[in-house]
Amino acid sequence: MSKFRSVITQLTFILGVAFSPMASAIEKPEYEVISESGQVEFRRYESFIIAETEIVGVEDWNDAANEGFARLFNYITGSNAGSEKIAMTAPVQQRKIRREDLRIDQAKPLPDGEGWKIAFMLPSGYTMTDTPVPEDSRIRLRVVPKKVMAALRYSERWTVRETLTSTSRYYYRHWRRQI
Repeated sequence: MSKFRSVITQLTFILGVAFSPMASAIEKPEYEVISESGQVEFRRYESFIIAETEIVGVEDWNDAANEGFARLFNYITGSNAGSEKIAMTAPVQQRKIRREDLRIDQAKPLPDGEGWKIAFMLPSGYTMTDTPVPEDSRIRLRVVPKKVMAALRYSERWTVRETLTSTSRYYYRHWRRQI
């Protein structure tokens, strides 16, 4: 029953945030656009802190996203030292684990691409010294240093299919003009 209640709580929170006037007020990483090329922006991001978790043994992108999101959601809604509630931020990050990644559990070797990393950015007011420590040992806090990244602008949903479709359309149009 408590698992069902947890899912309902998470769904209520997500829907409340998504459809409230506050949705546009969710904090996102600060960046400066340093150049543009078509739909691609080259952005300089400031450093920020993330709470991240690894999902191992789950191949499906959606299943990994759901499990990782639930774990991190529990952390920001009070499953941490001090039972502090932490504001939701955007975007939720998800990617395959790479061989060169520093793993949460270094003792368990993992072949390249055999798991997922899911992360929430923490609000900018936190530092590593005052960020609440997660109760769940599968969650790690770390600083993402300043960096320049290329970002493809699109307005579809957060799914593998939509992301790949949008990315494919961009590259098809871009490279077709080059031929």
